[in-house]
Amino acid sequence: MSLIGRKLASDTHGKEWVAKNEEKMLKFGEYCFRFLYHSSMSLYAIYFFWDAPWVWDTKQLWFEYFSYPVTVSLSWYTLLQCAYNVDAFVYLVEISCVFKSGYPFISWSPTCRGDFNEMAAHHLVTNALVITSSYFRITRSGGMVVS
Repeated sequence: MSLIGRKLASDTHGKEWVAKNEEKMLKFGEYCFRFLYHSSMSLYAIYFFWDAPWVWDTKQLWFEYFSYPVTVSLSWYTLLQCAYNVDAFVYLVEISCVFKSGYPFISWSPTCRGDFNEMAAHHLVTNALVITSSYFRITRSGGMVVS
């Protein structure tokens, strides 16, 4: 996605602007990826869960919640959401911290996000909810949480 942004920016603003705004190009690629991911996952959820009774009547989420069969589409949806959140957390740490061999081993990078604590907590709590909902076989409600 960053390559598309570079090409468009190079054509409209010039190569000098692209060289000065490398961080904007990376952010553009990141936001395009997020947009495509969330759009495709929303379409996936609509396609596979539209006719599920628990989507429209939330009382159905809890009927036989330890013994209801988990569909393949719900398993994949949960797995993909969990993988995305793990990747987002790792990327957040990667761009926010500098790892080095001397003391201190970890320091904040100049590109650290201002909302690092909130985003880190969001990704950790979301993954905890998804993993525990899978472990306790309440994946319907876990799927509703990440939708």
